Amino acid sequence: MTSQIKLTPYSVAETKLLHVAAHEHTLAALKSDSDVRMIAQEAPVILARACELLTLELTLRAAKDQEHAKLITRADIVKAIKAAPTMDFLHGVVCPAQAPSQDEIAEAEEEYA
Repeated sequence: MTSQIKLTPYSVAETKLLHVAAHEHTLAALKSDSDVRMIAQEAPVILARACELLTLELTLRAAKDQEHAKLITRADIVKAIKAAPTMDFLHGVVCPAQAPSQDEIAEAEEEYA
């Protein structure tokens, strides 16, 4: 049995509101870092779009093999993250035992500094 995923389109006003909210949240996150002095005009837009695409990808993967007919649960999202090799950067979030240690994080930060 194959299930069809139906995404309901947003109205133009809802879409604009979502984009403005995502842009403002991204801008606030960028400004929260004390090392960031200036932010290019396109940076928040690109980051907001990347977040939107990540959310859509996770939602579609979780909905593909969901346990419930109309409800995507945390378990569905965890399964989607563990099944997709491209989502391996989220393993530490869904399974804290797989999160990198503080030493590994410090080494990685020194590498990219």
